[in-house]
Amino acid sequence: MDRQIADLVIANGSTTVYEIKTSLDSFARLAAQLAAYTRAFDFVNVVGDRESLAVLTDLVPPHVGLLTLSRGSVLRTVRRAESGKHQVAPAVIYDLLHRAEIVDAVLRTSDVRFDVPAAYLYDAYRPHFVSYTPEVAHALFRDAILRRRRRSAAAVSALKTLCPNVLTGLTAAGRLDVQTLKRLEKRLHAPLYAG
Repeated sequence: MDRQIADLVIANGSTTVYEIKTSLDSFARLAAQLAAYTRAFDFVNVVGDRESLAVLTDLVPPHVGLLTLSRGSVLRTVRRAESGKHQVAPAVIYDLLHRAEIVDAVLRTSDVRFDVPAAYLYDAYRPHFVSYTPEVAHALFRDAILRRRRRSAAAVSALKTLCPNVLTGLTAAGRLDVQTLKRLEKRLHAPLYAG
């Protein structure tokens, strides 16, 4: 997403992204960050502390939500984010999805199938996916994020029973799935030397 990394992304009925800025942060990249987030997410928000609120009010575009965090850790809405799913860019969303998610998304919406080697599927599906309306592309993106979350939750649950605590971070980050954990468990229980 134009090399921008969001602080927090929430997917439920829609997609919401939060960028956190405090008076200790530089605001030099904020415009580029918000432009990138607007191309993929329905609701874009900036969270700032009280000290940065005046600066953020001037910097943050009107469609972007603005929240402030008080010293007592109370989050207060200064301005609500406006829905932007009608203006997301399907090509940007495409780049955020994994190959299997793209194939699944296209098969959910059409009968299009490509008879190409797996290594070429990502490129083969691109023209079809980027032709979707912003609303359709966004809905497919939201659904893919929700499925990722469910897979991660299942993997974390399996991890608690199968593996040491050190691997929890990898699973939570989406680096280990249930199948990988089962293969790891099998290897952990296999004899080191069969001779």
